[in-house]
Amino acid sequence: MGNGLQLSDDDGGGNCNSTINALLPADGIYRVGVTSFSTRATGAYELKIAAEPSDERPGSCGPGTFSGTEEIAAFLEALEPPDERRVELGSDVTGTISSDDFITELDQTIQTWQWHVTAGEEATIELISTDFDAYLWVVGSGVSLVDDDGAGNCNSAISISVTANTSYTVGVTSLGGSMVGNFRLRVLESPGSLEDGGCGTGMFSSSDNRQACVDAISGLDTGERFLARERVVRASLDEDDFRCDHGSYMDAWTLFGERGETVTIDLTSEEFDTYLYVAGPGLETTLTSDDDGGACNSRLELEFPMSGNYTVVAGSFNPGATGNYGLRITHNPPPPRTGDCPSEAGDATTNSWNESSVTSLPIEGRSISTDESLDGFLSRYDVEASSGEYRQAWRLEGRPGDFVSIDLESDEFDTFLAVSGSGLGVETDDDGGESTNSRLSVVIPEDGELIIVVSSFSSGTTGEFILSVEKRERK
Repeated sequence: MGNGLQLSDDDGGGNCNSTINALLPADGIYRVGVTSFSTRATGAYELKIAAEPSDERPGSCGPGTFSGTEEIAAFLEALEPPDERRVELGSDVTGTISSDDFITELDQTIQTWQWHVTAGEEATIELISTDFDAYLWVVGSGVSLVDDDGAGNCNSAISISVTANTSYTVGVTSLGGSMVGNFRLRVLESPGSLEDGGCGTGMFSSSDNRQACVDAISGLDTGERFLARERVVRASLDEDDFRCDHGSYMDAWTLFGERGETVTIDLTSEEFDTYLYVAGPGLETTLTSDDDGGACNSRLELEFPMSGNYTVVAGSFNPGATGNYGLRITHNPPPPRTGDCPSEAGDATTNSWNESSVTSLPIEGRSISTDESLDGFLSRYDVEASSGEYRQAWRLEGRPGDFVSIDLESDEFDTFLAVSGSGLGVETDDDGGESTNSRLSVVIPEDGELIIVVSSFSSGTTGEFILSVEKRERK
């Protein structure tokens, strides 16, 4: 990618390896993205740039062509496909894989069929699609067979010979498991002729099949969800939300815009990698953002081309990801966030505090000593949590073993205080001081350093504060 060039390839290098031949349009820096065709596949790879293309590599594809093989086979054997999904010798049926089908824990969409065979039968079952790269399973009665391209043109075929009456479960899916679309399933006495042409349109591309989410936006209902300027709204993606055929959950919100007005839209989360969409009057295409907000958060700057209602959609980059998020519309955005992307492990909560959430905060020369009191200002340019509260970190260096009281006071907002140090974990307080002020008493650890975080109890609040550290005698 670069200088207007955007190319991708799956198997152009042979043996499931990739090759791109390109005449570069201009001098400059081009971005090369390395990924796998299958979801969650990992391993060592070799990246080579040469003036002449290499010969295609012989052999078979790597073991990562479909992740979770043993798990999927066991899952299929345990299922009982519905009676209406039944094939036998001579069957030629059509169907559709969609987000309504079963989605495994590995985010793979699979539809199951019954295949009934009789003793002495020799047959071939074929899965054909122009919408996706077909991947076919046959399991049961001691058999576990898979095929990718046995029917040609990215279609699948499995041949079998049986000695007794039995039934198999057929798994219809795509290579990688995340693509959807129409298919044809047929059972023949002998393999049919190989299909000609290119692979289906559902092949992996730079959009990662995300067009399915874009196409779904016009049908989303925003309900009573409205966005206002200079406020953070907090919500969550969960399994009750709309799920597009990419596998991502989506929440739609209404934002009224005045022609010529420019706003910045931020979608943030500490629990999943966000993806932001905006559609509305006067926009030629749906606007999208992945990581423009920093640390796997999303940001779009929009000048409204017309006055009217726009649809802002909060989504995830990865299929099936859920969790809490924040949405904010502002005229003067803070700098993009810094830090690591969320792990999407699902064990975080919006208001959670852990050591990494403290140590990842920038300190930027802010320090305080024992028996010192300093004035400060919590602003919208400080780091914002997904729940909307701003966080500002300070370093305290003192004598190891000293018992200190840390006070955070403000007349302009309800304070919230967090302290972390070696062996201490994270301690927090809301109203341990007078009124709505915060207080924590801790022992300075052996390395003589504490990280103090100034924050607010309510989202979006800012203002002046006083931070004090006083040595005290233990009682």
